[in-house]
Amino acid sequence: MRCIRAPHFVLRRWCGGAAVGVSVCAIAACAPTSPKALVVELPEGSSALAQVTGATQSREAEFSLRRRCEITYDAFTLPLLAPDGARAAIQSGSAATWPVILSESAEVPLATVSVVSLTEAPTPLVTRIEGEALLLGRSADATGFLVEAPQQTGSRWIGRVSWMGGAPAWLVRDDAVNAFATQSPTGLLAWCRRAQGEAGFALAIGRAPTLGGSPVCLAPAPRGGSWLFPEFSVDGRTLFALKLRDGVLTACAFPIVDDRIADPSATYDISWRADAKMAFQTVTTVNCWAPRETSFAFYHPKFERMAVWNPGDGAVALASPGTIALVELDGSRVLATTPHAIALEAAPTTAKATESASVLRLLDAPWIPLNPANDGSILIGHAREGRMEIAELRLSRSGR
Repeated sequence: MRCIRAPHFVLRRWCGGAAVGVSVCAIAACAPTSPKALVVELPEGSSALAQVTGATQSREAEFSLRRRCEITYDAFTLPLLAPDGARAAIQSGSAATWPVILSESAEVPLATVSVVSLTEAPTPLVTRIEGEALLLGRSADATGFLVEAPQQTGSRWIGRVSWMGGAPAWLVRDDAVNAFATQSPTGLLAWCRRAQGEAGFALAIGRAPTLGGSPVCLAPAPRGGSWLFPEFSVDGRTLFALKLRDGVLTACAFPIVDDRIADPSATYDISWRADAKMAFQTVTTVNCWAPRETSFAFYHPKFERMAVWNPGDGAVALASPGTIALVELDGSRVLATTPHAIALEAAPTTAKATESASVLRLLDAPWIPLNPANDGSILIGHAREGRMEIAELRLSRSGR
């Protein structure tokens, strides 16, 4: 018996009389005969069934895909979504350069931030945020989201913006370069901080002045290195951060007690040939990672796929080959993106790396998960030429 592709389904959504093609396929089944292509015409919002059936296995996933809207953005920075999926914060204008993205330059970019309604179609309502040099931050909650503002003086501020719009409320505003901020579910802020003229970032944490406290520097910059891209666990009890020193990129897990951290409880070397660009690329698509257990998801440059590190036992689990984004649906399934598709697969385990043959491919386009799953529903985005189509994917039945 030989392994072949399962039937390839082509879905067509009807929008205003025009057919919009969406490919749906399930791959990697073993069957004794060649598959037959099947074209199904469905009205917009209807359910679809992708399935794999073979002599030794049968798996399927029933789902619906409903278009929300299309937004414009800088073609680089992924939007931040409100937890209810009703709004998104987007960056537009002049795309930032690498030195600006990595806070290595005093350049002030011509970039703006806006809030876009994702529930009003066909033209979503856009609310411009006050400020001509704003960069989108790295986290959001029900009340607002973070932004950063490079200043003409060379400093960089961290602010918070309401989903209703207006001017940023400045959380960290001084003469230092403050960057890569993220916020915990309890309102604790973590970011990277360096004095102007210094090369390495220290790791800072605290309740910034407008949140009722004073920032505290917790970990100085490693000698000849830097801290980068902190991220809280879902329960807010662990702070993950990347340490880059002498080309070695290391993930570190800090337990949080009384708004403070001690020495890292666990570390994992991601790469021995890294730079700040690689560090950025390992975490750029994981803002929507929301697992039930404390873990850290990242793109593993060595294995060229998404990986999940558990600091409790030090183990690393690998998703399927080529995955560039990952979001957990429940304790046993994840939705994974490759450059060519979005697929359903088993949650990564340390026993064995996920194989391509065990993936249930849903859409033949690189749709990116944009928010954590909620009751089997998740918003996904498909980017092309400065525009992103937003759709709601709802899974009705798991692969089996």
